[in-house]
Amino acid sequence: MRRQTLHRLLWGVLVLVIVGIVGANLWNGLGTGSKPERREKRPLEGLEVFGSVPDFSLIEQSGKRFGLSDLKGKTWIANFIYTSCTDTCPLQSAALAKLQGELSKSKDWRLVSISVDPEHDTPAVLSRYAERFGADPERWFFLTGDKGEIYRLAQEGFRLRENRFA
Repeated sequence: MRRQTLHRLLWGVLVLVIVGIVGANLWNGLGTGSKPERREKRPLEGLEVFGSVPDFSLIEQSGKRFGLSDLKGKTWIANFIYTSCTDTCPLQSAALAKLQGELSKSKDWRLVSISVDPEHDTPAVLSRYAERFGADPERWFFLTGDKGEIYRLAQEGFRLRENRFA
């Protein structure tokens, strides 16, 4: 008997919830066939600027010099990796590869992956790593260079602490 009472009580609560949902939708005009209000389109507001990236001169996967001027006028996303990394770096690179695919129709963006292990990550090594993730060499740049320059860029430009690196 007790179980039957609990069963009826649960069904009663369920019916009340459904009636409440339907009633709320009717009250708001969603179920009456009226059109929802059109919202005025507004431009996106800019993100807060926390600082600027200082000029730099590194080497990209093809062996050419690459600096901040190569990114001028483009929207760009940067990350710090090293190719022998087996945990977060491949995950970050896979996420950027997916983003690259989603942005393929647009031309005004760039991806920049900066190695924090320049002793190992030569342009040739970075080129193979880029191929592994299907990187478009016109839009996704893998950079290496002087370790001091890379760490200065990471700390002064991106506000990263050294102990976060390889």
